[in-house]
Amino acid sequence: MQVTIPEFYIALVLSEGGEPSPAEYENLRLATCKHLLERLSAAYSNIGKVDLKFLATEFGTKKPDPKFQVFVEAEATISCSGTQPKAQGILETLLGTFDRDFLLRSVRRLEGSPFASAVEVQARRLKRPTAGGSVKAPAFYMAFVCSRKPSANPSSQEKESFLQLTQEEATRQLRKQYDTDFDELSLSIVKTEINESAGKPEPQYNLYVQFEATAKFSQNTPSPNELFQGLGRLVNAEYLQGVQRVGDSFMTLTTMVLRLCIFTEGPEPEEDEAEDGEGAGGGGDGEEEPDVVNVRLEFFVALVVRTLSTMPEDCELEMFDGCITKFFTRVLKRAFRGRFLGLEIVDKDPEFEKGCPLPRFNMLHQYQVNLQFYDPAPGEFKILSKITQGNVGPLFDAIKKLESDVWRQSAEATMGRAVEKPPTDVAFGGSIFEEKKEVEPVVEPEPEPKAAPPPPKKEPEIPEKPVEKIPERKSPSPPKEKPTPPKKKPTPPKKKAVVPRASPPKPVGPQIVSVRSYDIFSAYQVRDKQMDNLKVEPTAGDYDALVDATKRFYVNHLKTEYGSKFHGMALSVRNAPLWGAGKPERWYNVYIDWDIEVSFVVAPEEDAPTRWELTKTLVSAGCNQYLRSYVRGLEGTAFAHTSAVFTKQVAV
Repeated sequence: MQVTIPEFYIALVLSEGGEPSPAEYENLRLATCKHLLERLSAAYSNIGKVDLKFLATEFGTKKPDPKFQVFVEAEATISCSGTQPKAQGILETLLGTFDRDFLLRSVRRLEGSPFASAVEVQARRLKRPTAGGSVKAPAFYMAFVCSRKPSANPSSQEKESFLQLTQEEATRQLRKQYDTDFDELSLSIVKTEINESAGKPEPQYNLYVQFEATAKFSQNTPSPNELFQGLGRLVNAEYLQGVQRVGDSFMTLTTMVLRLCIFTEGPEPEEDEAEDGEGAGGGGDGEEEPDVVNVRLEFFVALVVRTLSTMPEDCELEMFDGCITKFFTRVLKRAFRGRFLGLEIVDKDPEFEKGCPLPRFNMLHQYQVNLQFYDPAPGEFKILSKITQGNVGPLFDAIKKLESDVWRQSAEATMGRAVEKPPTDVAFGGSIFEEKKEVEPVVEPEPEPKAAPPPPKKEPEIPEKPVEKIPERKSPSPPKEKPTPPKKKPTPPKKKAVVPRASPPKPVGPQIVSVRSYDIFSAYQVRDKQMDNLKVEPTAGDYDALVDATKRFYVNHLKTEYGSKFHGMALSVRNAPLWGAGKPERWYNVYIDWDIEVSFVVAPEEDAPTRWELTKTLVSAGCNQYLRSYVRGLEGTAFAHTSAVFTKQVAV
């Protein structure tokens, strides 16, 4: 039985050497095939053979990023026995095998070829170009808060200047996102409104501009919603300053938003032909049809999905969105009987490995939905309470029932209002996540016995009795004296049970308690003297120096945080440092998981910090001071020219 894996690419960064020859590419293919068989066999016991084909090889094309020299398009066929695994699941496992181990054990061992100098590898699913064409974005608007209320609609000249500025910035953002796939953008203003008429969706906005946008692409045409998301990137500080210089109508603006037009205005309701007092049945008061009100809300659903190593495919995401729509439509219909009309997802933002609301959640789905109710609509907080404060169990069951190997691997789900970003170390981005504190059972200590122990003088009396009877057993009348009763009479085991009562009480005083944390990682952007990314991995001595500096930094931080309660610390690298892994972002070229054990002096009436409290304290240490005073202070090592450090809690 064979499983064909979707096409993928392998990209390599070479520190030296020219273009590899066909024979060297073949050696790379064979080494990669052997590597994949070893790693996939460990994950799937029924895999017997891996057939790897290089469909195309490129050198110097700077794909998928300018730093890569080698780009290989590949396809794999897996031979297996028994139950056939899903191709998507194998692909995720396969892509995860292109790591530091692959570089060290497979690529760098190709001596005499340029591949022996490989310092970084990347593997992703290969997305083939799709046809080009035109795509029209959904109608959208910009709403502004002006400190001085507009006295009139923007003039024709102001509209023209504003449109030109917006067109240029939107074109720049789309060009940046889609590169050569993007051709041109046609943008037009549909209408403008001011003051009360502009209070959409909130009354504080007093200037409203509605747009239409159509873009042309030579290939890989995005969907309308994807085009809108690309246009949304033009909202930035530089653009806002440019808008303020357009004219008097925009000069005093302080806030702006760009959103989809979900508050559409329909035609005026037609009046009934029947006169007042004449109902449809004649002679009764006719009831007016209640108005339909649109309510826009934002919420998120987060998941812990096992074995997920990449963003799910579009079809998987659409399946999940359909489940969300169906589930919450049913929930709101039950909650607002006769008043709720429907739910539509107007914007969505799935993110992989976001680590929100807690680090262990690796899939985050943020939604903007448009809800329709008969007037009067329930309040926003009441609707949100029905969505986010319900039992997450039924939603989790619905997700697990989806016909998808991805969502069936879900281990945990949660939901809530729009995600707030965790506090961040502004200097270099060390984040702090509030984990739910584990509840540890508290057992009351047994009270010490108040009664004094029995005097030790009674213990020697125990052997005195048998000693006195030893000569009596030697008397000349053995038939009358049986030797067995004296042996049973002392019963030493029963007397031994009394011995613990004579032991001294346990000492009462401070104790040393150790707390271990392996939930911290650090990522470094290491450069050379010319401030280019370092091409050669730091030496073992460089790593040892970094470990010592990191330990000194954390020791000083823990002394400040815990004072005399801090006793000592042991720090080591949990796994081998990853060189060129691009984790958590592609510009970081050194990644280290730390194994930290901290000991505290704890009084009997106190508790030692929990693992999560210790982790929070370690992550909160200032990355700026760590970088400037400790990492860059490692003169003579590769880390002396480090330009950025990122410390965070490991997502588990």
